Amino acid sequence: MAIEINAQNYKTEILESELPVVIKFYDNKCDVCKLLSPILEKISKEYGGKANFANCNRLENSEIARGYGVSVASQMVVAYKGKRLGDIIPGATIAAGGKHGSVKEEFIKQKIDRCLENLVK
Repeated sequence: MAIEINAQNYKTEILESELPVVIKFYDNKCDVCKLLSPILEKISKEYGGKANFANCNRLENSEIARGYGVSVASQMVVAYKGKRLGDIIPGATIAAGGKHGSVKEEFIKQKIDRCLENLVK
């Protein structure tokens, strides 16, 4: 289950996390963000013990979003101790064979795995 990140818990949930965190930045009007929620819920169960998952409203927490260079809703960042390991832009799934409005679970998992590998290197 993803936790909601805000200015009050950012330090403890992101900067002090023992695990890397996959942060989904969203806004309430973003349809892709809504499509992502059940996919990320499923993926988070598969990554138990390897990564935590979090949501962050990019409009209400614009300082956090800017700190990671987030420019669009639905952008995800994989971070460890506040350092960005990589990002995932679900719109890129269209280029990876998805149809407009679709989000491919395998594409997201591959991107997360690549980011986690960067942590090990």
